[in-house]
Amino acid sequence: MLNEKVERYMEIGHTIVVNLLWRGQLYNLQMFFPGAGFPSRQQVQRQVQGIYPGAVVQTVFPATTDPTKPTIRVAEESTYKTFKEFKQ
Repeated sequence: MLNEKVERYMEIGHTIVVNLLWRGQLYNLQMFFPGAGFPSRQQVQRQVQGIYPGAVVQTVFPATTDPTKPTIRVAEESTYKTFKEFKQ
């Protein structure tokens, strides 16, 4: 029998699915944005640019968390910096 440790975080926020186009390939990401409000398209685009520079966000829609897929957790708006700001 295999015993694995599983941790679950209880936090208020929104899980979204983002479809994006990067270097001619279509990608599907699951992202978690903390906070009560739904993230704007500009917030999503800014976070995606830190992972996939030059990517074009096609669609953003709310989704239930799928534990079988990796989830990118975004830091709160006041605490994070974009990748370009961090490098400088």
